[in-house]
Amino acid sequence: MFIKRTKKIRKYFLKGFVTLVLTLWVSIGQAFCQEKFSLSGGIGFPELLNIGIQYQQNQTRLGINLGGLPYKDDLLGNFFLYAVSADASYYLGRVQGAAEVRQWYLKSGLTYFAAGNLDKHVFLNGRIGKDFNISGK
Repeated sequence: MFIKRTKKIRKYFLKGFVTLVLTLWVSIGQAFCQEKFSLSGGIGFPELLNIGIQYQQNQTRLGINLGGLPYKDDLLGNFFLYAVSADASYYLGRVQGAAEVRQWYLKSGLTYFAAGNLDKHVFLNGRIGKDFNISGK
């Protein structure tokens, strides 16, 4: 029963993940022309292997991320870890270089993390950070 549910969750998660990636990929030209949307990808905890989209208005940025990772354990078997998160950032400090956005930020977010039916957690997180530009724009 547990393995069937895990396969079903993984199947729907992967379909949603692929749909999100394809949708973002198809609309990437429009999103970057508006310069208010940005795409992100990464690996970490609790977001796992993730992809996200952010919308920026003035010095405020709102974003959502969807992440997942297959997991194999000798005792528990195979299951799929997944995470969904939403966050808000506020950029502060002075404008530096060609970028019109301040580089230092305060960020707060909420993440739902699940490991099959075994564990389900909600994390409230906060962060202080700095963005680094790697292009001339």
